[in-house]
Amino acid sequence: MTITLSGLFKKFIFNKGEILIYSSSDWSFSSVDAREITDIEYNLSHAKERLKNGDKLFIVTENDELAHYSWVKFDEMDITEASKKIKLKEGEACIYDCYTNKKFRGQGLYPSMLKYLKGYFKEKGFNKVYIYVEANNIPSIKGIEKAGFIKERSIKYLAIFGVLI
Repeated sequence: MTITLSGLFKKFIFNKGEILIYSSSDWSFSSVDAREITDIEYNLSHAKERLKNGDKLFIVTENDELAHYSWVKFDEMDITEASKKIKLKEGEACIYDCYTNKKFRGQGLYPSMLKYLKGYFKEKGFNKVYIYVEANNIPSIKGIEKAGFIKERSIKYLAIFGVLI
């Protein structure tokens, strides 16, 4: 892996970005075969701590291979890139840290999981579900919008020498 001077400059000296926050109270369902994980069957980094904190993990497998996972929080949106924490109200959830295995990308799994989660939380009595994404992550934005989420706001940030301005 080659690291360029401009890459180092952007990452450590001058980092400018934008976080888009989407929400949905449209409770459309998806037929994706996802399941909630309550133990540490899939040893993902930080899984044990996240589950202890009340976060939930949802996964999709194909022939015992992990195809996708999504985490959900209920207390706050912890947007580390912008060093911002947004408190969630009662009846709200935030989807975060989603990953689709490269082998399963391009098959609509991500938006299907997001639709599934909307339906799941509607059944649990929730009012709104959020998800946030970096503004330059076009594939994730397409999946989020395909799942029926609406852009609610954006947070712009600037970091110089790792310090947010």
